[in-house]
Amino acid sequence: MNVPTGIVNDARALTRAAAEGTNESLRTVLFYTKGQSLGGASGDDAKILTALREAGLDARMVDLSDVQQAANGSLLLRDPASGVLAPWRDPHSALMYHGAIAPPRSMELLRAMEARGTVVVNGPDAWPIFTDKALFADYMGTRGVRVIPTTEVTSREAMHAALDANGGEAILKKPVSTEGDDIFVVRSHADVDEVADQLDELGGRLIAQPLVDSRIDASLEPGIAARVHPEELGRRHEFRINSALMPSGAVQFDAAYMRIAPDAEQVVNNVAQGARAIGIDFADLHPADQQTMLHAVRSAPPGGRLLGWDLIGRPGHRMVIEANSGSGLPNGSEGIDPRQVVKAYGTIMRDAAARSPLARTAP
Repeated sequence: MNVPTGIVNDARALTRAAAEGTNESLRTVLFYTKGQSLGGASGDDAKILTALREAGLDARMVDLSDVQQAANGSLLLRDPASGVLAPWRDPHSALMYHGAIAPPRSMELLRAMEARGTVVVNGPDAWPIFTDKALFADYMGTRGVRVIPTTEVTSREAMHAALDANGGEAILKKPVSTEGDDIFVVRSHADVDEVADQLDELGGRLIAQPLVDSRIDASLEPGIAARVHPEELGRRHEFRINSALMPSGAVQFDAAYMRIAPDAEQVVNNVAQGARAIGIDFADLHPADQQTMLHAVRSAPPGGRLLGWDLIGRPGHRMVIEANSGSGLPNGSEGIDPRQVVKAYGTIMRDAAARSPLARTAP
């Protein structure tokens, strides 16, 4: 990449100033793509930025596609409106919140930022595992976390074998996807062949999982059952649970809500699309499921501190579907105030910024 000499020289000056330290505010960045998540309707960025600023941080949102490195390794930021690259002062901390889909070379940029002193939350060690459902199942499963059995399939033969292994009924889906895209319920070898015919256009790599029994019935925990409408009995459900691993090492569950399928015909494991979301008390979950979630949070890869988990199954036997590093805040319709959730973001990101070697003399 050819970068004008003036930009490189300015970047070097900024890098020297950062190394020398100043008394300015701690700088943090929210990495996010505006309009990409949740059909473009998510307002997570505004909520998070407000929490970061209330924590005393100099916070801004940046799309990683606008970040580049100069020849000397310093960072450059493109103005989205003008397209002009300018030197960018290294932030003290950064939160990777791009969700399942991030710009190319994102992990390379995050590692470069870490090498320069930025503390990245949900960074390059954690983000790929949260993004790829096959990697996630393997990583968490080897640490004893109860996760949905997941098999990677890359051929027609493997897909047929996975159907048989799951008792003639399975879910096939892309390992990297978002918003419930490209999920297939297969109940016969003919169904498998229909999906196998699309394997190349689906990326040549899928995962197979069992169809988990999550129908609402009399076994549902009493505190949760009280929030269910009578006509919703028999429908499938799952839970979204927002967790924060605090600087003290304590685990906080700042939001938990049940998502109920819009009708009895929806049969996929993830039922977020069109679901009715109901805020619940985390303490109302079966104790075994609470322990599953605690174990999952504590088993997250290094840097994975602010997550939204999907949990499914029968009370006391629920399994983790996945963890999300972005697009996971409640929007208020669940009866949960998202402002209470993002308070932890301010605490965690300020602690991360204060730990940066770039902040030796910052307040």
